[in-house]
Order: sequence, then C-alpha cells, then structure tokens
Amino acid sequence: MSDPADGVSRTNGRRVALAIVAVAFLASLTTLLLALGASRRANERDAAGMAADSAELHSLVSRWMTQRDAVIAVPATDRDEALKTLGARAAPLATWTPRTPCGAQARDQLVASLRADNVRLQRGDAPHDDPSAMLDASLKACEANRGRDVNI
Repeated sequence: MSDPADGVSRTNGRRVALAIVAVAFLASLTTLLLALGASRRANERDAAGMAADSAELHSLVSRWMTQRDAVIAVPATDRDEALKTLGARAAPLATWTPRTPCGAQARDQLVASLRADNVRLQRGDAPHDDPSAMLDASLKACEANRGRDVNI
C-alpha cells in the first residue's frame, strides 16, 4: 500500500530540487554576464593604455632623435660634451611609467637601444637608422602575444 503523504512528499522534494537547480542556473548566468562585462572593460582599458603608451613613447623617441641629430651636427672635436648631455636626456625615458605591460617592455627595449646608440656615437660609429621602427615592432609583437602567457 501506498501512503498518500508519500506522493506529496515526493512532489515537494522534486519542486525543491527544481528550485535549487533554477537558482544555481541563474547564479551561473549572472556570473557569466558579469565576467564578460569585466573582460570587455579590461580590453577597452588595455587598448586605451596601449594607444597612450605608444603615443608617449613615440613622442619621447622623436624628441631624442631630434637631440641626437643636433649632436651629430656638432663638430667631432666638441661632440664629447654633447654626447654626455644626450645620454642624460634619455633618462626621462628610463623613468617613464607605462600603463601596460607592453609599454614597459617597449620602454625597456627602447632604453637599451638608445644607450647602444649613445655608445656607438661615442665610438664615432653611425647610430641606428630609426629607433621609432624598433619601437613599433616591439609594440606590435607584444600586442600580438598579449594573453598567450595565460594558462587555463
């Protein structure tokens, strides 16, 4: 024999289980939507930071190249003092604070390149043709590899 209370108990248990599953689904859906929104905002922030980093680094490179060309125009006998000044003018780039990891990587490579140029000039060799092209290549390579170091 079957007790009528058993049928009601089973029905109530199913309803409770269904309610729990529905609440869990809604919680998962809400979490997904919040994560997607945060990811989109982070991508927008990174894109804006990359654009700002790129613009500032290009401005610093342009200023340094103008100063370098002025040093090259100085007669070789008077160039030593001008080269010391040029080396000091690269210091703001080394202390510049990037907004993104790609900006930091590009800055570090650029500082090394400018120091190498300064050493070449001190030896009397020709400097790199265009540090700006090296900067572009560094930023593009970093942007292309962005997020690939994350293992999930």
